[in-house]
Amino acid sequence: MNRKLNGVGVAHADQHSTPHLRMLMAEAEHAPVPTSISWTQTSHERSAALRRDRIAVAAFYMSEARGFAPGHEAEDWLLAQKQVDATDAG
Repeated sequence: MNRKLNGVGVAHADQHSTPHLRMLMAEAEHAPVPTSISWTQTSHERSAALRRDRIAVAAFYMSEARGFAPGHEAEDWLLAQKQVDATDAG
């Protein structure tokens, strides 16, 4: 079944039929996972580790400014986390 549009041939309709699309989707489902996904996950892990390190350093300096008085660790961490996130947000 070859159709024409303004005198120009169009591909066979069966090439774009539902069974053909189902076959392509099935092939895509069984395709190997690209390595770029692993890279993205690793990149995200590095980013999370860097954020954690920045929070730890900021919390350390807050504790240092208070003379390392015990009992404020969670407070320092949460405040440092807010500061780092605010800095990253711009």
